[in-house]
This record gives sequence, C-alpha cells and structure tokens, in this order.
Amino acid sequence: MQSKIDLTDIELLREASKQLTSDQLITAQQWIEGLIQERHDNQNQRIGDRNLKQMRGLMAKAGISWDEFQKAL
Repeated sequence: MQSKIDLTDIELLREASKQLTSDQLITAQQWIEGLIQERHDNQNQRIGDRNLKQMRGLMAKAGISWDEFQKAL
C-alpha cells in the first residue's frame, strides 16, 4: 500500500520521485506541463476579459458603440 505524501513539500516530492521509473517521470512531466499551460491560458483569458471590459467602459464614456467600433476597424 502506498502512503500519501504532502504534495506541497518539495523535498518530499524529490525523495518520492527517486522511486519512479523514467516513463513515470516523463508522464508526470507532461501532466505538469499541461497544468502549467492551462493555468497560463486561464490567466491570459482573465486578463483579456478584464481589458475588454475596460475598453468597452471607455467606449461607453466616449459615446461609441461596439458596432461602431468594429465598423471603424
């Protein structure tokens, strides 16, 4: 039976990873890279949404509709 380790303790993770095979480590690496990319994508989406909201607010203050803006492009 495998014991659970504290996934926030880097030293414990290092020790536990020494028992993994190369294939298991590669799989873990791919999984972690996927999580990092997902986090990066989510962060960029939030930033984009916030910027769009700010831009629309500024356009509303200036009296420009979204349709007018798109037609001007």
